[in-house]
Amino acid sequence: MRFIDLAHDGGCSKKAPALQLRELLGAVGALQGAALMQGMSKDFPDCGVFEIGNQTFLSTVDVVLPMTISPRDFGRVTALHVLSDLYASGGVPRFALCFLGIPTGMSAASTEAVEALSGAVEELSSEGAVLVGGHTLTDQSDFYLGFSAFGEPMPGRALHKRSAQPGDILIVTKPLGTSVAIGRWKSDRLAEKDHEDVLQGMLHSNMKAAQFLSNNVVNACTDVTGYGLLGHLYNIMYASDTACKISASQVPIYGSVRYHLNPGNSRQMEHNIEYVLPHVKLHTKLTPLMESVFFDSEVSGGLLISVPRAVSKRIVKGLSSCGMASHVIGEVCSGDSGHIDLLG
Repeated sequence: MRFIDLAHDGGCSKKAPALQLRELLGAVGALQGAALMQGMSKDFPDCGVFEIGNQTFLSTVDVVLPMTISPRDFGRVTALHVLSDLYASGGVPRFALCFLGIPTGMSAASTEAVEALSGAVEELSSEGAVLVGGHTLTDQSDFYLGFSAFGEPMPGRALHKRSAQPGDILIVTKPLGTSVAIGRWKSDRLAEKDHEDVLQGMLHSNMKAAQFLSNNVVNACTDVTGYGLLGHLYNIMYASDTACKISASQVPIYGSVRYHLNPGNSRQMEHNIEYVLPHVKLHTKLTPLMESVFFDSEVSGGLLISVPRAVSKRIVKGLSSCGMASHVIGEVCSGDSGHIDLLG
């Protein structure tokens, strides 16, 4: 059995549907003394933020399933996927705790587990974080790996998703289409050596981009992961009480993905469509590939930012100078909270 087959699904496929999560947070937030949960229900913050004395701490947690052929690559991608939430919040990672799930019949000391965790530790270390502990479960139905990561704010401005302003320019820092590549790796053994550009994209850290952005004027920031591009875009618009319009032709797609015209629908994509489509007005017909790119989840995706028009060119140039691509995909406008106009 291939490593990628040690789970029934891959990547973010077990993420709770956003509609259910909002309902959960709203219900808990209705309890006396749970005002913080009510704020989470609206903002969907990428990180928890907590102050002790004069010190601010950030934390996040995520668990994913095998989405690469190599267990070491899986560990590396998983670590960067988790840390991305810290970067989207302007945080510097300091340490992490691990969650490791071992399938029935496999040893916790198996080659696959050793390689996956070694790859993750390698990437955590390169990002300045230390693995200090964790929890391991055996006899699971799937192999899974995740981390609870903790950090501190970067010097400069805090990053969050609550303050996008009409007139802002919307920028995304990585191409999209990881779900298409992962689906092919999982379903087609002949595709195992395909999509090297996607793998390298998932292995590209968002740290340098976040460091640059924290020293510039950024009104809103998030990373593009489980809820897909439009889901995360909606979250920014909803949290900021704004609307936006984006151009489908300007959204970047990994080159190796462009020619797979019928990638199929994942369960997570269906959940994301249910979540965001009521808030989207389509001004163009979407192909199956474009539906996947806009609605399906991304693993270790880029940052999605909203910046004032006056500084947008400087932001694009600065991201490029720190080794991160930047693609202008649209702009923020006045309108119903969370509304998205998807143009051709």
